[in-house]
Amino acid sequence: MWALLVLYQLLRRAMVEAAESRPGTDPDRCGFTIALQTARDLLVRAEEVFEQGIGTIGRRVLSALSPTRRPRVSTRKVKSPISEGV
Repeated sequence: MWALLVLYQLLRRAMVEAAESRPGTDPDRCGFTIALQTARDLLVRAEEVFEQGIGTIGRRVLSALSPTRRPRVSTRKVKSPISEGV
């Protein structure tokens, strides 16, 4: 379980570093699945493991960014309770 948590944190860190390398890019737009598949492919082939810069994972994540989020049109509403407690 610890290994999965470490892997998750390393991939998230690579995604954030890739987003920071391109000014104005929101890290939420980076795809975790793309980062995971790229890391898996790199480990299977044992290539470019110690690459400098954002690396292969960062380049692939940046090449397939999700679209920007739409701005929120209406404000969030808190649901009112049905009845006041007794």
